[in-house]
Amino acid sequence: MELRCAEPAKEGSQVYKVQSNGAVLYDEPTGRLALVFELMDMNLYEAIKGRRHYLPEQKVKHYMYEMLKALDHMHRNGIFHRDVKPENLLLLDDEIKLADLGSCRGIYSRQPFTEYISTRWYRAPECLLTDGYYNFKMDLFAAGCVCFEIVALFPLFPGQNEMDQIQKIHNVLGTPPAELLARKFRRNASHMDFNFPEKKGTGIERLIPHADVDLVELMKKLIRYDPDERILARQALKESYFRELREAEKDMASAVTQMQSTSGSRSTGGRDSMAKAGISATSNVSNAEHDPETYQPSRSSSPAPEEGRSGGLPSIRHERRKVGASAEDGDGQDDGMVLPPIGGLKGKRDSKMKTTFKAAANATLQKSGGHEKVTLGASKG
Repeated sequence: MELRCAEPAKEGSQVYKVQSNGAVLYDEPTGRLALVFELMDMNLYEAIKGRRHYLPEQKVKHYMYEMLKALDHMHRNGIFHRDVKPENLLLLDDEIKLADLGSCRGIYSRQPFTEYISTRWYRAPECLLTDGYYNFKMDLFAAGCVCFEIVALFPLFPGQNEMDQIQKIHNVLGTPPAELLARKFRRNASHMDFNFPEKKGTGIERLIPHADVDLVELMKKLIRYDPDERILARQALKESYFRELREAEKDMASAVTQMQSTSGSRSTGGRDSMAKAGISATSNVSNAEHDPETYQPSRSSSPAPEEGRSGGLPSIRHERRKVGASAEDGDGQDDGMVLPPIGGLKGKRDSKMKTTFKAAANATLQKSGGHEKVTLGASKG
């Protein structure tokens, strides 16, 4: 969903503009707005909760790839999510979507942001240590935590409170250098004691020994302590771990392009064959112009004073007069098929126009002879 505008509804107007695959319901008496989206099967947390066996490698890769594509799309459009977690990743068969955009902020918005944002277990160090001085890189840290949970089937940093959360992070990543804490975090913090015990950190390899080496390396790049060292979503999508999926996407795009070009060539060939058979998709007036037997000069060469305009193709009214005069003279020929006006003509001219239209149709059928098969039909009213 892309939310273009969301402002309080003003009297007599609906100012909400939403682009989505769902529906927008607005109750004018109460001023309530409801966004209705497609029904998904479950969220990612429900899919992995209570599992005794690891997810297949291809499914893990697919989930991670689609999640990073969603984040890349948001970040490229100047928005960051701020609450990436398994509960906000919705599943429908093998389709995965990033949902719950209620906490989104603009990447170029002015800091500080809300301090207590994001679910604690997926909160980046800068969100825990500073007074709201963080940016879109927090989404990438959370994505790394989600990736680990998909692979391991348990959370990476399940802290009980903020201080315990920091300790859990240090247990795995190690205590950052004092210089980094002072340069990146301490100057924007007023509520945190930075006297952390020195820890080396176990690393994530020991927690998921069954994981692919490329996958582990990708996770390390996503959960870096320093936000400036974290890999971007678009960079993560180019990692060797996703090479197979990228190649599959290219093959699919090439197949779609080839199908579209084939379809276009077929339609062009159909138009060419129709042109060879003397059938045109343009108006009947244009057909008459290109027919050497029925072509008459346009109004630009012999203007009629009653029309009051110059240039251009003959008007339907002018053609109708010519056809009527021809029918009255008893020629039974016409310069081209002229359709009667919508709703027909009223008065004494009705019978004349019906005769004219019938004569025009007969003339066209006689001209086509045995070369074409003309079918006249009516749409169901």
